[in-house]
Amino acid sequence: MKDTQSAFLPGIQGLRAVAVLLVLFYHIWPEALPGGFAGVDVFFVLSGYLITGLLLREAKGGRIDLVAFWARRIRRLLPAATVVLLVSLALSWLLLPETKRLEYSGDILSAALYVVNWRFALSSVDYGHRGAAPSPVQHYWSLSIEEQFYIVWPVMAALLARAATPERQKRVFAVVSFSCLIASFFYSIYFTYSGSAAAYFVSGTRIWELAAGALLASFNIRALSGRLAGLLSWTGLALILVSGFVLKTSMPFPGWLALLPVLGTIFMLLSEQASDWSPAYILKWKPLQYIGDISYSVYLWHWPIVLVLPGIVEEQSLLADGRTLVVLSLLAGIVSKHVIEDPFRDGLFTAHLQRWRAVLFGALLVLITVSASLWFMHRQEEKERLAFEEEQRIVVADADYPGAAALDPAAFFIADPTLPVRPDPLLAKRDSPVLYSDGCELKQTGTAVACEYGNPTGRRTIVLLGDSHAAQYLPALQALAEKHDWRIVVYQKSACMVADSVVRIRSTGMVREDCESWKKEALAAIIQQKPDIVVTSAALPHIYNEYYQLAPTSELVLAYRSLWSRLADRGIPLLVIRDNPRPLLDVPACVAMNRTAPGRCSRLREQVLDRHEDPLVEASQMRGVHLLDLTHLFCNGQECPAVIGNVLVYRDGDHLTATFARSLSPYIEREMRSILREDQRD
Repeated sequence: MKDTQSAFLPGIQGLRAVAVLLVLFYHIWPEALPGGFAGVDVFFVLSGYLITGLLLREAKGGRIDLVAFWARRIRRLLPAATVVLLVSLALSWLLLPETKRLEYSGDILSAALYVVNWRFALSSVDYGHRGAAPSPVQHYWSLSIEEQFYIVWPVMAALLARAATPERQKRVFAVVSFSCLIASFFYSIYFTYSGSAAAYFVSGTRIWELAAGALLASFNIRALSGRLAGLLSWTGLALILVSGFVLKTSMPFPGWLALLPVLGTIFMLLSEQASDWSPAYILKWKPLQYIGDISYSVYLWHWPIVLVLPGIVEEQSLLADGRTLVVLSLLAGIVSKHVIEDPFRDGLFTAHLQRWRAVLFGALLVLITVSASLWFMHRQEEKERLAFEEEQRIVVADADYPGAAALDPAAFFIADPTLPVRPDPLLAKRDSPVLYSDGCELKQTGTAVACEYGNPTGRRTIVLLGDSHAAQYLPALQALAEKHDWRIVVYQKSACMVADSVVRIRSTGMVREDCESWKKEALAAIIQQKPDIVVTSAALPHIYNEYYQLAPTSELVLAYRSLWSRLADRGIPLLVIRDNPRPLLDVPACVAMNRTAPGRCSRLREQVLDRHEDPLVEASQMRGVHLLDLTHLFCNGQECPAVIGNVLVYRDGDHLTATFARSLSPYIEREMRSILREDQRD
């Protein structure tokens, strides 16, 4: 039997090839290989295994040279990573929507500092951020976790090497690795099954995968041989490949499901590849060995290619074909490996960069990327500031920007198409209800908070209740409050449908308790206030189903009625606004790229509206509930425009701009007046 680490180096390169191909094919053909993201988990185990083995061998001498270790990592990893970041920064400014420049520059800055996984974790729990176009450096989240491991783990190893005798070092390493594995594994299960999308990105849910490899290296287990090794290696390879076909992004991951690729990798590392019937012959195949050699560069370059190229060529172009993207990704990896990776790692450019000089060289690379990102961010912020000042400076007539009235045949508005769109697409994200800047928005965690607008002692009280698709009508209600001296009270919680027990955590099927408790508190407060009208709306079920698990439409209708009846039975009328169409694209980004022809961003009515059944329509057919359907102000007979009456309709992929919402106020006012008159007659 041979030592596992020395025996299996060719197999490790083969595993790297399998891992990077899983990721590459997943990003190009996600429907064919829905679980290809598990290739990253293979990389995590391999990194923990190899780095710990290296540190243990160095610890035999009584100390670990941290500076030398980090210098090797810098020469190996930073040059290629820096080039990709700088190229991504240039591409994001030259080819990607200008509405995304500030965000992407921030992503690249975070990637340069290897903390981008935490940035993505924070944005993943922002309900308003969902559906956003992926970042050109989205794949750097896993590299960030590995770099964090490369910083912390060697320090721990160095301390252990000083504290333990050579005979006890491996046992101490094993205990520490096992402790990290257990703590992180159970935290991963807990956090993943809590329903938070951040669980995918945070370091704490992934450390156990690196620790699993570290534990294997710490035990110094001898590689198995013979038929048992063959059986184990085939089982390991099968687990890895099955992960690629069976796992889906809708499943709770990482959690315990990550055991599939993790155990598969460990089984492969434990197996002696020399068996006559093991998969070692496959993994030793020279093309796979070479792909393993270039796997780091392929991983770095594939995502910018896959993200950018299809967006700048015709859909039927050969360059947009998946097979072409595979070839280009491999070619980019080959060039990067031989032109960037090898010269810096093997000393052609860095022979004089020993120890501290290499570390300083790495710091310089990071500084270059950070400085470039900050400079681009400053430029974009200045551009957006000037655009905002220009909008504030120019006084426009309402007739030039009728918004929704342009689709109303009775309004007789004909907008001048030569005028610039308002708000400017660069400013669309800012054009949101004031409740967001007031701190009135509740994320998926939090209890009832009421924010008030208008006249606190107004003659009528209007309550706005619901999720972000209800909150988007606040600008219209504020306009009415100013006109009629009303008081507006807002209860808003992201991703919380105002219906009984229908929003469930996808991973567990359990009702979201934070949502239920918020509704209970909000309803109690509303009943006590006894407002003149409660205005509500909700995102379409298919939007919720991207992140949560909802009941069937028939049950949703009953759930709405059950909750609404608690208000209607107490004489509190409800105005239910049918949800707006969802364009299925980032509207500001599209309009920014088609300023002279915003009609290219319109969508067929049948694609964004008619095929999505809104349970609000059927549920509102009950006493005390009034439905307001504004569909005719979003869509004509054939399509739903992105710009109506020179006003940008959406600030993202499905939420209205405050400017367009205000243009809906006359139509909301008409229905509210009708309800108030009816209430007076009763």
